[in-house]
Amino acid sequence: MKLSRPSPSMVLSVSAVVLAATGTSYAATELAANSVNSAKIKNGQVKKVDVARNAIDSDRVADGKLQARDFAPGQLPAGPQGAAGAAGPAGPIGPAGDAGPQGVAGAAGKDGAPGPAGPRGEEGPDGRSALSTLREGEQVRGAIASSELVLPNDASGGIAYATSGSLPMQAPSTITQADVVGSDEPAGHRCTGSFTSPSAPEGVLCVYPSGASNAAGFQADGLARFGFRLSWIAPKESVQTSFAATWAYRAN
Repeated sequence: MKLSRPSPSMVLSVSAVVLAATGTSYAATELAANSVNSAKIKNGQVKKVDVARNAIDSDRVADGKLQARDFAPGQLPAGPQGAAGAAGPAGPIGPAGDAGPQGVAGAAGKDGAPGPAGPRGEEGPDGRSALSTLREGEQVRGAIASSELVLPNDASGGIAYATSGSLPMQAPSTITQADVVGSDEPAGHRCTGSFTSPSAPEGVLCVYPSGASNAAGFQADGLARFGFRLSWIAPKESVQTSFAATWAYRAN
């Protein structure tokens, strides 16, 4: 059997069927270079996956169009440091803090130069002679003391000692009443002062002994207008007998 050659119309018909079956992919591979330009692409349709790696270089980017966010970290060098800005307004004053511990006291400073002498004071009243007489109600005070070694002796009751005290001015009359506080005084305790603050009622001599050692039995005797005598007993021998006393007398 002899085959006949296909006609040109048959060839075109078969080609059309093949193109219809393969779709448009065949036609895309056959596009001429630079045949697709911006006018043929719909705005917003070109994606990142449509652009080949390193296809866009500096020559294809218009000057001044890229922004800092278009660069990867570390690609842009840091610019020079800008000028310092103006100082901001002062903030509000904060609350006061707690007081700190007290510091160590500093060394004492040098004494200052003596000041000028002050004016002379008014002249006081005339003094009184020691031979004058105490006025009624006027009080005088004084102190007496004694300390001596008691020599060995045969006295079984101790050795008697005495010392005297003098009034700075004579009493109006002979002293007749004397109390030695804590030793020779009446039950009424007329003398109410103390060793450090002696006092006496009118007409009474008050004696206030203190710090007695190997001394006992104090008595005020030998009373006179100018003074008195204070006597005592030293019970131990070969040791010191000592005491101190203050006294007061108020004239009546």
